[in-house]
Amino acid sequence: MYRIGIDVGGTFTDFVGVDEAGHCTFVKSQSTPEDPSIGVMTGLGTLAEALGLDRAALLRLPAPAQQHGHHDCSSHA
Repeated sequence: MYRIGIDVGGTFTDFVGVDEAGHCTFVKSQSTPEDPSIGVMTGLGTLAEALGLDRAALLRLPAPAQQHGHHDCSSHA
């Protein structure tokens, strides 16, 4: 299971996937200001690929029933 964070920006959309052990995987996709959902869906595909999954598999994984602490991925620049 992964928690996913998305930051839609003007040029790039940033993604982070955090696994149950707290390991962070970061990817970027080109933002699409005319329709931000295009950049989001493209980036989710890129994140899934980086995690060895396809986008459908990444999105159908169940969310944790309860969060167990905070994972700080801020050390990634």
